[in-house]
Amino acid sequence: MREPPTQALKRADLLVRTGEEKGENHGEDPGYRKNDPGSETASVYSLPVFRGTHEPRGLISRHGGQERDPRYLKGKRICAFAGIGAPERFRRTLESLGAEMAAFLSFPDHHRYSSFDLGVIEQAAKSAQAEMIVTTEKDEIKLRSLDSPAVPCFSLRIEMNIDPREDFERMILGMLRKNQAKV
Repeated sequence: MREPPTQALKRADLLVRTGEEKGENHGEDPGYRKNDPGSETASVYSLPVFRGTHEPRGLISRHGGQERDPRYLKGKRICAFAGIGAPERFRRTLESLGAEMAAFLSFPDHHRYSSFDLGVIEQAAKSAQAEMIVTTEKDEIKLRSLDSPAVPCFSLRIEMNIDPREDFERMILGMLRKNQAKV
């Protein structure tokens, strides 16, 4: 959560914790109790807690839109960039897929890319002798009005995996039914 949790949690029916990928331990966040995510008794401020992990699912070419398996990055020398809240997490994801990070550029979260920015990215890729440029889907969408760089450009498609999925889906469907009955 980017906002202080106390106000948002008062309006919530459940909590999906993200940011801790499998095997990571960032210690205790202020205001949280350690819980077994997804268990019926797990709670933060009396809410059921689920764990959400981001998992790479595809590598989409900006030139034509064809999709490849993210493992295509293994052994590839890349230039990556991101304008997201945690760009280092994106970098680690690419490296975990076996990409060789030749250059990495971070932009502010919600950055509006210009032709100048794209030129900087392309020059960084060329200077680093990168085989390709890789970014997030969020950032790729913001580039669509700009010319494509000469270096092949891809976006990494990431999906949220919620654990345990069955319990989460059951709770969401129950909430939808409950709210639909009110209408």
